[in-house]
Amino acid sequence: MKPDWNRIIIAIGIFISVIAGIILGSYLGLQRPETSLLPEIGASSQVTAEVNNYLDTKIVSSDRKVAVYIPANAIENDGYIVLTSLAPNTFTDPNGEWNRPIVANLDLYDPFGKLVSEPIITRILDICFLLSEEESAGFQKNRENYYIQYYEEKKSENSWIKISYSSKTDSKQLCGEINHLTLISLAIRGEVGIPTPSDGLYRFPVK
Repeated sequence: MKPDWNRIIIAIGIFISVIAGIILGSYLGLQRPETSLLPEIGASSQVTAEVNNYLDTKIVSSDRKVAVYIPANAIENDGYIVLTSLAPNTFTDPNGEWNRPIVANLDLYDPFGKLVSEPIITRILDICFLLSEEESAGFQKNRENYYIQYYEEKKSENSWIKISYSSKTDSKQLCGEINHLTLISLAIRGEVGIPTPSDGLYRFPVK
């Protein structure tokens, strides 16, 4: 009985297509940023949201303490917004005046997982921090001790910069506005019993 070469060729073609699909899928999967990295220890976790040019987007940290609101058409680049929760007091001040119980980083990655170092942002992004019961009570007593800050890299010295904010008493949130992706924090003046991470736990990404 002669072999049916047409069927053999078709079978080989299907086999090659399946293998190629598996390899391509694995490659793209490895190139995209990880989601929910180390959520069990809470030291660092990530959530992602696809950039949407037609609808407003909301991305919330896994512990629900940070929310970022991105208007439609706010980001011209295609890809994924990555919100990374960091250890409290990442990048402390030399004088120790401020404690930062909530610290997070915002980045943009292209569809293949490559960091976009200078994303084009054309609209204001809203950032909100959820206060604990203790933090909310402290805020009501002395609002001047509470700020939202972002981390600015300078040639001479890096520093935390205060930004204006509004409060939502009913939801215990402090919300501010940013016009670029950066390291952000809820900052509280004075001692609040927050542990300081050891040196090298997190390094700010080189631009």
